[in-house]
Amino acid sequence: MTSLRFYLSACVAVLCLVSSAAIAENSVQNQVVDPLGLHDNDAVLAAAVPGPGRQETADSAAPAASQSVPEPAVEPSAKTRIKSIEPSVAAPETTATTETSDPLAGRDAFDRGVFRSFLKKAPRLEGDETKEAVIDFYRGRRHESLWTKGKGLSVQGEALIKQVRSAPDHGLKQEDYLPHAYLTRNGGLSDWPAQHEVELDLTLAYLALADDLASGAVDPMSTGSEIYLQPKHLSVEDLLERLDEAKSIPALMASFAPKDPAYAKLQEKLKHYRQLAARKSYTHVPSGKTLRKGDVDARVPALKRRLSEEGFYKGSLDDTDQHYDGDVVEAVKAFQRANGLSADGVAGRNTFTTLNISLEQRVRQIEANLERLRWYDYQATGSFVDVNIADQTLKVVRNGLTIHQTRVVVGKPKYKTPIFSHAISYAEVNPTWTIPRSIALKTYLPMLQRDPTEVMRRGIRVFHGNREIDPRSIIWSTVKPRFFNFTLQQRPGRNNALGGVKYMFPNRHAIYLHDTPSKHLFSRSGRAFSHGCIRVENPFDFGDLLFKDEGWDKDRLMKLRSKSSNPQRINLSNKVPVHLRYFTAFVDAADTVQFRFDIYGNDARLIEALETRSAPFS
Repeated sequence: MTSLRFYLSACVAVLCLVSSAAIAENSVQNQVVDPLGLHDNDAVLAAAVPGPGRQETADSAAPAASQSVPEPAVEPSAKTRIKSIEPSVAAPETTATTETSDPLAGRDAFDRGVFRSFLKKAPRLEGDETKEAVIDFYRGRRHESLWTKGKGLSVQGEALIKQVRSAPDHGLKQEDYLPHAYLTRNGGLSDWPAQHEVELDLTLAYLALADDLASGAVDPMSTGSEIYLQPKHLSVEDLLERLDEAKSIPALMASFAPKDPAYAKLQEKLKHYRQLAARKSYTHVPSGKTLRKGDVDARVPALKRRLSEEGFYKGSLDDTDQHYDGDVVEAVKAFQRANGLSADGVAGRNTFTTLNISLEQRVRQIEANLERLRWYDYQATGSFVDVNIADQTLKVVRNGLTIHQTRVVVGKPKYKTPIFSHAISYAEVNPTWTIPRSIALKTYLPMLQRDPTEVMRRGIRVFHGNREIDPRSIIWSTVKPRFFNFTLQQRPGRNNALGGVKYMFPNRHAIYLHDTPSKHLFSRSGRAFSHGCIRVENPFDFGDLLFKDEGWDKDRLMKLRSKSSNPQRINLSNKVPVHLRYFTAFVDAADTVQFRFDIYGNDARLIEALETRSAPFS
């Protein structure tokens, strides 16, 4: 599918180069070398079909499977033929094609022989994995058109173009799928290619849009570091098979989009923010001193206008009132909550910086997060753990409902928490902490060089190979980082960096969920403080939900924690999926769109990737 997108971007150039005369010449040449007569006119082709009363023209519907014309034995067997595809809505939704209104009117009727030869030589299919699948698909149809009928578009073709026009509803660009003339339908006849080219263009548009909706438009791993999500593209064969089985083009395309309710909610917010951005009423609020309740400041009228633009403030916009109190303070609190800031009503630097993010940028941010949702398959049943790194929260979701939510601490920008999915398999109460080499070199080697007894007071043991050594026996000042051949391990205890419990999903990144003795960090609005692992605010409440069915509720886990000082492992009979994800825009339970600071700088790269992934049609 990747190379398909590159071929689509060259579509206009190809369309302009192909002339009707060249097509006619190609048809004549193919008739000479085709011993089966498959390039003759439709009457000859229909005559080859066995069975009484067989009548068919280029405008007729696809024949039933039992009436298919046998292909030469040297070619692969044909796939199941396309069933009749009905529009999903009443007639007003699809524009009827007529000789006077359709730009295709007046073109030569579709010629199956020309189309068969064209598919084998089409530049946009050459060298692409799509080629054989598309050829096989149309062979199963006896090379009848799907998207065109007679001298115009079929109902299916009209419906598909309408779906392409709705690509912006998903944060995608319609111009990435079809040339401008197809989308506007108001160009002259010279803007339209030959019928067989229209047919292929629409097939490729279907494949590209369907795959983008189902799997995402860009490779996740190309949009930032520490992202480990493999593209889940559907095969061309699968996409064509689903087209083969479909009864409605709109319903088929809707089936590719994410089923996660968060997707439809975010689509609604995209529509809303586009409307806000279109008003061109964005108000800039000058920065300056911090505003506190009771202050009088000349910026207050601008602040009220800015808050009103997103619906946070609904009071008077009297420019003479410069008092910062009452409804204005409450509106600032609501704005702060919706942007992951401390909701204290104090308008300081972070609040003003966030207020001055343009509405156009918010639109692009929502589009980027719709793309992120397309990277995942939605799990409607069972339980899973969902960590939003950008929001710094953890949720336990069961049968589509959030049954537990808590704050977490995630990796600093220098030590990004990686984005990936796995499954929790066990917990360890009173864990030891084997200190990662990077942390040992940066934090503990200098400590050992200053005072080896300091690591001893912290309960840290030093190993050389499998042998524990006394840290005072080493002259640490002579140990260089590249020759640091020691392992550091912290004993269980109150000062252990992992706290009282850790939840393991063994992975190559050495990332897991765990308790922490640094509870004060959970009160911060921004909680990117770790070296990559995820610290959980209420780890035993979380464990209760995961392990209760194993006979380990919160009380029993905490008793085990206090009764023993040794590590105790508890296995899960059924592993629980865990997703470490990154969403900077989402809709909460109160139907308020929530924006979060892009702590790892991933938004800008994703927005650029969506914008530049292919050259738009002109």
